[in-house]
Amino acid sequence: MSNINKTFLCLALLSAINAAAASILSNITLGTILTWFLSMVLLLCSFRSGIAASRPAKAAKYTLLGIFCLLLAGSMVLYVGGGRDTAAYDEDAVIVLGTGVRGEEPTESLRRRLDAAIRYHENNPDAMIVVTGGQGSDENITEALCMERYLLKAGIPQEIIIKEDQATSTEENFMFSQKILDDLLAPGYKTCYISNDFHIFRAGLYARSFGFPDATHASGTTPWYMIVPNGLRETVVICKTFILG
Repeated sequence: MSNINKTFLCLALLSAINAAAASILSNITLGTILTWFLSMVLLLCSFRSGIAASRPAKAAKYTLLGIFCLLLAGSMVLYVGGGRDTAAYDEDAVIVLGTGVRGEEPTESLRRRLDAAIRYHENNPDAMIVVTGGQGSDENITEALCMERYLLKAGIPQEIIIKEDQATSTEENFMFSQKILDDLLAPGYKTCYISNDFHIFRAGLYARSFGFPDATHASGTTPWYMIVPNGLRETVVICKTFILG
């Protein structure tokens, strides 16, 4: 086996380990499925004989590999941009966007969003905190309730936490949160939204579309086993958003 074949085989193994870890430690998402698919593409690229050596097979597998390389490059841009917080710590409200819950406990990605909200609270204890997220088919409780419990355990006062437990998408996170905040705060209030670094860019698009054109942001990092899956998924979703609207 040539060195390049060995390289592809090693990358396929690493990708498979990553996909397995993401599948076990987090919920199954489009990102984990894409990571499994990337593993198969890399494995195919390590074959240089039989059907895999035919011209159509070579064209197909290297086209797929090229697409994944572009998606990975786009992912890195999202991570770099999303990691640069813009919060001024004078905002009137913070919107913490929900994500997966395993049973009744937050996934590591959600925990990191909540930890970012706790850090924000330490710098601006007067801001209201909206925790937004409904209940998925594989979740035992709403994301909002899970998030509220986590913040209460961390010592955040109950009176500044607002639950929005109907949203099932990022668009609805902002749409429903805006309705709540419009009823509670005077016009012209300032907001900051919190998500993981990979999600900040798309969340910002929806924030501007649903009533928060000047919202700042703060971010939580992404656990190692979700960096590739979340990056792939987010890049695909953003491409779909711009292409199909």
